[in-house]
Amino acid sequence: MWKTINSIKGKSQKDSTISEITVDETRINNREEITDFINNHFTNIGPQLAPQLPNPTKTFNHFINATSSTFQLTHIKLSDVLNLLKNLDINKSARLYRI
Repeated sequence: MWKTINSIKGKSQKDSTISEITVDETRINNREEITDFINNHFTNIGPQLAPQLPNPTKTFNHFINATSSTFQLTHIKLSDVLNLLKNLDINKSARLYRI
């Protein structure tokens, strides 16, 4: 999707592949090891940083504005979803790491 939007806007596509990272002066250039390191980093960074945050002085309710608007979802039949899925072009699906 972003590839299409950027091509319409005239933006060139940049190569965003990471071929090597350095961690504690150790070079990692195996694609799977890079993926695992980045995944572990972003999985653990929140719990590591959370204790350093100050205690909140306001609850989440302070930031929510009351509204009288409502919305309603219509019932969707399983058969309708299955029919749509059967008609998807499998050649247009996202591949691993190309989401």
